[in-house]
Amino acid sequence: QAGGLAGRILRKARAIFPAMKTQFAEKPYETIAAVSITIVLLLFAVFMQPVLKGDGQYYYGMLYGLAEHGSPEISEHTARFMADRYAITLNGLVFTSHGGDVYAYHFFFYPLICVPAYYVTSFLGLDTLQSFQITNALIVSGTIWFLLFWSNLKAEIRWFLSAAFLFSTGSIYFQWTHPEIFSAAALLV
Repeated sequence: QAGGLAGRILRKARAIFPAMKTQFAEKPYETIAAVSITIVLLLFAVFMQPVLKGDGQYYYGMLYGLAEHGSPEISEHTARFMADRYAITLNGLVFTSHGGDVYAYHFFFYPLICVPAYYVTSFLGLDTLQSFQITNALIVSGTIWFLLFWSNLKAEIRWFLSAAFLFSTGSIYFQWTHPEIFSAAALLV
């Protein structure tokens, strides 16, 4: 059964990739732009100093809890880590559940999608706060790839939207530990 499933997956992949190869070959300028933007954004994400401001402390607290404990709960351990590492306290935008657990008022989906980048930064010995920048770089890149290759809009509009997204939301909020880029990409796509 597993061999049958693997065989079906391979056949599907072989059918998809030639089509993608053709699509990239038909749009050489888009391919060069998308690959270049992805590389530059990932380099920025790795080498730019991360910024923790505004409600970012709550998003980082949830990310830390999700990555280290599998829960968005802001445990005593998480609060102590945040105080020791970043000299901040997680007071204000939190609530205590009936069971005594502390949670941020913010939704935890954005920190959840940052967990893979958290593991990568942790493994590479980088500041785990860069997880948000890496995730933002991937979201901006993915949005641009979608617009340039898979959107049904006219070429001029696809290029304009890609540039507008990159040079507005994609650059202004790039270092933020908030879901602004995620939200804007979701609305745009």
